[in-house]
Amino acid sequence: MSPASFSTTSHSSVKVRVEARRDSFANARFTAVDVPPFEFWAAQARPPLVDDLPPEECAATARKYAALALEDSSNWRETLTAKHGISLYTLHHLANMIIMGPPSPAWNLGTHILYTCVQLSYRPSILTMVRLALRSNKLGDRQFSGAEEAFARLLARRDDPDACTLQGLICTRQDSRTADDKASEWFRRAMQIGGKEPGAWEWQPSCVMGLATIYLKQKRGKQAEEILRYAAVRLDIPEACWLYASQLDKYDAKRPSWLKKAAASGIEAAARELAQIELAGLDNAGLSRKERTEKGALADEWLGIAGDKALF
Repeated sequence: MSPASFSTTSHSSVKVRVEARRDSFANARFTAVDVPPFEFWAAQARPPLVDDLPPEECAATARKYAALALEDSSNWRETLTAKHGISLYTLHHLANMIIMGPPSPAWNLGTHILYTCVQLSYRPSILTMVRLALRSNKLGDRQFSGAEEAFARLLARRDDPDACTLQGLICTRQDSRTADDKASEWFRRAMQIGGKEPGAWEWQPSCVMGLATIYLKQKRGKQAEEILRYAAVRLDIPEACWLYASQLDKYDAKRPSWLKKAAASGIEAAARELAQIELAGLDNAGLSRKERTEKGALADEWLGIAGDKALF
């Protein structure tokens, strides 16, 4: 009997689910060829991702890390800093740049780096790995269990505003009044220990906007307006500028300026409303030709930002 020919076509409708190993991120599912070239780091190593790592250092560190991981000698992770001079801070940011960059074979290198940093109890990587699980709807998956266990230990101390913020974000995913109340507690705890000074802690914007979203959802207008004003005025969050403007009375003199600030930062809903304001103004019969032209041009500009220009 001749051997069956190889085929890429499945002959069964049964889907076999392969369980993710607890340590699957530990496996080096990449090669040296997958390490991003210098051009990638030159494009990515800049604000807001990072502002203190030159692309040359990024490229050299990535190559060095990949070589060590592929060699996989005994206790290589534990000697990264002391023996090989590789900073966990640098590694963490390399992983972030890979994961937040364009899709590429380097993704597995990025998750491998995060796994290593989690194993070495590097706090930012623990939080990033858990947030990655949250965003991909994989909380509870075995491959994230190590990061989740480390996160639980970090959270139990209740002294880290970023960890408290992340727990609040996790609670909001449950979409219930009870979960939202729990999330509010965690967000308020984060603000209590992190402080209100702009930039006091990394995930401050996520915390403030998370709490504002809950207040809006629960129709707690006064509290929503207060925190949105803080987020717009003190933290300069574009989405907050738009939502704060939405809380103000339609004829409030301050409303257009907040709409413009939000629209200029790319908030489409704010730009769309500004366009409608300008278009409505064209009905004024007392406008001069110049004023009418200017209003039309402004409306076109706002519609362009809103992505609606082709509709008019």
